[in-house]
Formats: sequence, structure tokens, C-alpha cells
Amino acid sequence: MKPVTVLWFLITLLFAARASADAECVKGYRDTTADERSTMTRVLEAAKAALPLAPNGWIIGGYEEVSVRQSTCMDDESTPWSYGITRTYNRTDNVEEREAAEQAIGAEVRATQAANQPRIDALMARNQELGSELAAAAERGDQARIDEINREIEIVAKQFEALLNESNFDAQAERLAAATMQDVEMSAHVAVNSLVASDAAMQRIAPPAGADDAFAWQVTSGGVTRGHVLVLLGTWRARAAGGVELVRRGDASPSVPRAVSIHVTADPARVDGLLAGIDLRAIGALLR
Repeated sequence: MKPVTVLWFLITLLFAARASADAECVKGYRDTTADERSTMTRVLEAAKAALPLAPNGWIIGGYEEVSVRQSTCMDDESTPWSYGITRTYNRTDNVEEREAAEQAIGAEVRATQAANQPRIDALMARNQELGSELAAAAERGDQARIDEINREIEIVAKQFEALLNESNFDAQAERLAAATMQDVEMSAHVAVNSLVASDAAMQRIAPPAGADDAFAWQVTSGGVTRGHVLVLLGTWRARAAGGVELVRRGDASPSVPRAVSIHVTADPARVDGLLAGIDLRAIGALLR
């Protein structure tokens, strides 16, 4: 079964783009300089080094190679460039338990479907019969029979819906997600010069040592709950449309970090531990 799609809070990197991906570049493009690429590489390597290694029972997964922009639109020369790096952690110490849970709940789903299959088949067969009768009535122009058949079709549809509700497939799917997807992945995303979108559930919390501001919230979807913490370093200000944005300065190369946001996502019980493992002071030092 595919993992339940989870609504993740999005950190939107807007400073690197214009109004849209298709916006015209009026002044043309240029290659980034060696100094600009060196600056971005140095910052990302330092951010990567500041992220914690995988805890016992976990491994680091995903793509972590540092990659920086090789060209830029000259329309954006005075706009800080957004760039970042993400570390993903995958749990490995409970694979057998998750597989066992998947098999057990899958067996329940199959048993429920097998028990209800005769009723499902009967309803589908009746629906096909009504479809044929409806076509014949329409060909005859028998409006009274058409109306009668349509009422029967509605009754069959309601019976089928009631059967699905009785089968409780949605609840079983949530149980499966909770048993196989809860607390199996964590991530830490470091974003440089990034405009941060807001989330209705965001609540300001006391920032950890080395940070200037912080927010926390949780998202539950499809039986899986994930905790989020957003940590801000540097000078930020509130946006009228919600969220926060960094305070721009025009006195430095756009590759120079003005502010950094760190977005940690994990099982609610692991968020604080993952955040505590990040060397925020080392990341903050990149702004000086």
C-alpha cells in the first residue's frame, strides 16, 4: 500500500525567483562568479556539518550533495539568493514490526472485502441491469419508467455507500498508516535567504539557544501525526500577508547569507531531540 499522503508545511523559497517560473528575464543572464559559488558552497557545507548524524536505529537517506547555482538573472542582482540543504532520516530498527502490522491489517481488509463481496457483486449486477433497462426505456421514450429506474439507481447507490461505510475501509487505512508510517522518517531543512510561508497552526515558542525566533505546530493526516518546528536566525520581520520575511540589505553580494531558517519535521516525541542535535551557533556564525 502506498504511504498516506501527508500535508506538509511548505517553506517557500521565493527570493530566488521572480513572480513566476515563466517570468521574463529583462536584463539577461550571467554566470555566477567563482566567489559567489564559493560563498554558497561554504555556507551549505557548514550547514550540512551542523546537522546531527542519524541516531541509533536510524540511517541518513536522500540526496545531500551540495549544489549551487551556476547562473542567475541579472534582474535579481539586489535580491538575496535562496539556497539550502535537507537531511532526511529513515528508521530501520522496527522494520519487522511494521511489516507484521501491515500483514495483519491487510489480512483484516481482505477478510472484510471477502465477507462483503457477495453483496458488492449483487449491487453491481443490479446496477448493470438497471443501466440496461434505462437504455431500453429511453429508446421507447417511456419517461415514467426512466424516472422509476433513476430512483432505483439512487437506492442502489445509497446501499453501496452504506456497505462501504460498514466495511470501515477508511478506518483500516488510517490504522495501517499509523502502524507503518508513524515515526519512520525525520528531516531537517536549512534554508538560506528564504521567505517563509505561514501556517494557521503555527505557534510562537521560546527560541532555542542560538536562534532569534521559533514556531511549532503539528499536522495530522491519514492517521499519521508529525511535529514541526521552524527556527529563525538573523533579522526577520512580519509580513502583512502572514508569516515572516528576512530584512533585505543591498550592501552585499546576493550569495551572502542574510538570514537562515531551519525546519525540523519528525514524530512529535522526537522533534525536540532532533532540534537539539543541530549546532545552531555554527549556523548562526555564517551570518556574521
